[in-house]
Amino acid sequence: MSEAGYLLIREEIEDDLYTMYTNEVAVTTNSPQIPIQKEDYTTTKVVNRKTSMPSTRWTSTPYEVENELPCPLCNQWYSKANFSRHAKHHNVSTREILESHQETINQMIKRRKNN
Repeated sequence: MSEAGYLLIREEIEDDLYTMYTNEVAVTTNSPQIPIQKEDYTTTKVVNRKTSMPSTRWTSTPYEVENELPCPLCNQWYSKANFSRHAKHHNVSTREILESHQETINQMIKRRKNN
């Protein structure tokens, strides 16, 4: 930084001194690295949109009423967050218990929504 200030001051005094130093720097600082990208290569990438497929992941949302799920085996309602743990007491998964007893569950949901 101080050298740059020194050179600017010297340039004001001696006009040829600045051009002599800058030419020397330009000669010694040329980039030895080969360009990574060709100059005629376009950098814009065209992204094709993919049509989103509906998720194949199973959810218990269709069976949920007021953040609770019905247990058709106990005929009681349990918190959605704790239902998986409750289903383990029956030795089945949440999905198995809800899909295998559709008739009972539909009746429980209907009663719950009517009250």
